[in-house]
Amino acid sequence: MSFLWPNGVLHGKVLFIFVRHYSVRGESEKGIEGILPDYDPCNLPRTALHRVGEIVKLQFPDVDSLISNVKNVFLRAPIQMNMFKELYPDLSLHLQPVITKWGTWLEAADYYSKNFGSIKNVLSEQDSSSAMAIEQAKAIIDQPILKNNLACISSNACFLIHSIAKLES
Repeated sequence: MSFLWPNGVLHGKVLFIFVRHYSVRGESEKGIEGILPDYDPCNLPRTALHRVGEIVKLQFPDVDSLISNVKNVFLRAPIQMNMFKELYPDLSLHLQPVITKWGTWLEAADYYSKNFGSIKNVLSEQDSSSAMAIEQAKAIIDQPILKNNLACISSNACFLIHSIAKLES
C-alpha cells in the first residue's frame, strides 16, 4: 500500500473484509453497499492482487503507452521483427500483454525494464516515416523519466506476477 501512496498510506481509501465462508460474505456485503458506493468486492486474493497491478498500470501512463506502441511497431510487421532478431538473436520479443491473463502487463513492463537499451536501439534503427507507431514509440522511449518508471515498476510491483501465479496454481 505504501507503493500506491508514497506520501502516506490512505487507510480511509481501502477496506478489506475477510470472511471464512462465502455464505457469510454475502450477508456482510449487503450493509456495506449502501454505505460505500464505490465498494468493489474481490472474490479471491488473486483478484485483489490483479487489481493492485491495474492501479500500478494507471499510475504509469507513459509505460502503458510504450508497451502499446512497441507492440504496434512489431505486430504484423515482419521487416521490423527480422531487424529485431538480427540485432538481438538471443532475445525474444515480448509483444503484448493479454488483458484476460492477469499479470501480463507487469511482465511486459519488467521485460522493457530489463531490456530497455535493446528496445531503444532497435527503435532507433527504424524509419519513423514508415509508421506512426514507430514515431510515437521513439518519442516515448526518449522521455527521461521512462527508464526510471520502468525500474520502479520492476523493483516494486513485479512481485505481484509471482504471487498471482502461486495463487492460481
